[in-house]
Amino acid sequence: MRFKYAENNHPGKTFISVRNYRIKISFLSLLLAFFTAAAAQITKDPDVDSICSGTSITLTYDGPGSFLFWITTGGSPSSSASSPFTVTYNNPGDFTIDVYALLWIIPIHYSSNITVVPQPTGPTLNTQIPSGSPCEGEPVSATFHAGSGGVSCSDEFRYSTRTGTTWYGPYAYTEGQLLSSGGIDEIIIEGRRANCDETVGCTETSWVTLAQWSITPDVTSPVISTCATDKFYNAGPSCQVTVPDLTSEVLATDNCDPDPEITQSPLAGSTIGEGVTTVTITVTDAGGNTASCTADITVTDITDPVITGCPSNINTAADTSYCGTYVTWTEPTATDNCPGVVLSSTYSPGDFFPVGTTTVTCTATDGTGNTDLCTFDIDVQSAADPVITGPATVCTPVQETYSVMDPGSHTFQWVITNGTIVGSDTDPSVTVEWTGTVQGNVSVTITSGSGCTSSGSITVDQFATPETGNINSSNSLTRR
Repeated sequence: MRFKYAENNHPGKTFISVRNYRIKISFLSLLLAFFTAAAAQITKDPDVDSICSGTSITLTYDGPGSFLFWITTGGSPSSSASSPFTVTYNNPGDFTIDVYALLWIIPIHYSSNITVVPQPTGPTLNTQIPSGSPCEGEPVSATFHAGSGGVSCSDEFRYSTRTGTTWYGPYAYTEGQLLSSGGIDEIIIEGRRANCDETVGCTETSWVTLAQWSITPDVTSPVISTCATDKFYNAGPSCQVTVPDLTSEVLATDNCDPDPEITQSPLAGSTIGEGVTTVTITVTDAGGNTASCTADITVTDITDPVITGCPSNINTAADTSYCGTYVTWTEPTATDNCPGVVLSSTYSPGDFFPVGTTTVTCTATDGTGNTDLCTFDIDVQSAADPVITGPATVCTPVQETYSVMDPGSHTFQWVITNGTIVGSDTDPSVTVEWTGTVQGNVSVTITSGSGCTSSGSITVDQFATPETGNINSSNSLTRR
């Protein structure tokens, strides 16, 4: 019987055909099968393509064969006939490990390439800014030459600060990062080569100081060359304005700090009222030194106050004083956008007003002097003439009494024409004797306690009293 090896146009598949019960096996296929079996039994520890110098590679062969020989380049030892075989690489480079073995009568060969890289070397300083001792508040930074060597390594940086005797940190640092030196006495930046693959013998480096600064204290205050200008605003409905940001107008320099902090009080966005408010602007450097300037914000109220409830004109008559009368009314009110409005008046409710027309003026005045006016008239008419009671027609001779209402605390002066006063002429009533037939007059003047007068009078018609007697019987009347 023969076995015939053929691919039969089926890639990846092997067929054996049987003819006459004879087996025929390709000698090349047999060698390939033995070689693959031998090579598969060789292991490398660690099984990597790259290692760090000073690292050993161990190879082990676990298969049949009567003869084994290892040949290496660049390692120590360079060859051996034993298994396992360990070779140490101290110098960087690209090297080859070859294994030759005799499998029964068939020679085999195994080869492996290995790259040896130097042990990690940490980064070094490139630039240190500034190179000397910075002034307090001056930013510092550094750049570096990258570290080298190792497998899967990367550079790390950190910084620490000292104030007084106390160290703070470390904190992560990014190459070129600006660090503030405000309030700090010393700054150091350290670096190392780390995060290496230790399984291939790569050892990270120790932290080393790459940059260092001793900070010179800043005792000089900033210099303000330009302060904010004064501002003028009109008060709004609430009698307030919003404080603007004045810091942007300020120009200041400092011997150490290139960007000193500028603040203001009152703060921008706060509200202030009518009048003058002084805003203090302060420039502070990183060393805590300050300089300040001021700007005034003047808020002016230009809104007039408003009077409401102004009374209408008032018409009245004089009272029993005859000079005038006391008049009262409901006072108006005043409002303003700013507090402190004052309402004044030329007269107050309950004041005495003389006969005639008097104008009352109410004035509302705010703190800035803005005003609003309201006026109304009080017209006081004269008192009515006194009413004299007594007969206006008399038959004389006769005595009659005439009187007026007594308002109290007044004096009376009677004047009689074509008649005679009997008794007092200064009382609220008077007695008059009438004689004759001529028309008479009764008048009175009343004087109040305040000296004002009111007068009245009446006319009296006088008639003779008719005479009575007997008819003379000797007289006769002849009718014609």
